[in-house]
Amino acid sequence: MPFLWNQISEKMGVITGCNQRHEWMLKPFCQYYFQTNPYPLTFMDFGMSQSARLWCETKGSVLSVDMPKQIPTPKEKIAPKLKADWEKKYHDVWKAREGWFFKPFALLQTPYKETIWIDIDTFVIKPLTPLFEKNFSSIGLVKEVERVVKKCTLLPRQILYATGIIRYVSSLALIEKWVEKVYAWNHLYLGDQDILSRLIYEEKAPVHELPHYYNARPQDPLCSQTVVVHLANRAKEMFYYKY
Repeated sequence: MPFLWNQISEKMGVITGCNQRHEWMLKPFCQYYFQTNPYPLTFMDFGMSQSARLWCETKGSVLSVDMPKQIPTPKEKIAPKLKADWEKKYHDVWKAREGWFFKPFALLQTPYKETIWIDIDTFVIKPLTPLFEKNFSSIGLVKEVERVVKKCTLLPRQILYATGIIRYVSSLALIEKWVEKVYAWNHLYLGDQDILSRLIYEEKAPVHELPHYYNARPQDPLCSQTVVVHLANRAKEMFYYKY
């Protein structure tokens, strides 16, 4: 069924973020996104090169996101036990942390009333229309896959949510609280999604749980409903996948 461009509200849009380390992912991301979706796309500049930023400006709008200098907490100031644990769980964790904590700050800068954040290391292979058609009063998130959950220390009945795709409205107070907790907790938690999940648990914040096919992993069986394929730590394989 063809897209009806005149039915798309200017209040709806998609944002993603990129730094110079990940700008090689921009072209495959956009190739899939624009084949399947007509929604406006805004790139959050986390430190891209000038050439990458100019290229993004031909595909959508670009906004700069400045990270406070004290975030993330330097490696030298992380408790030794946590430091060892993070290095065991995640390859190149210190480089990764330089980018992860930009996300909540970027979400605050969305130019849209209704926004879907999508990580740059993804393929969007179907329309996102069902997410925009739903009336969201709470944040929309997918539960993290079990193999990742097993590596984390959670409190009883705490749920670990993935932040590869996030559906939210611009007035959502939870996003502002997330930013506050990044300031206060980033030295205690591995990444942005760990902080958000703990915040949701403590605040008893409502979550609209999205189906797993909005954050599918290539190592798991994909289904006919799959909308977003998230390569995560397999991002180097982006050029070899065909969906």
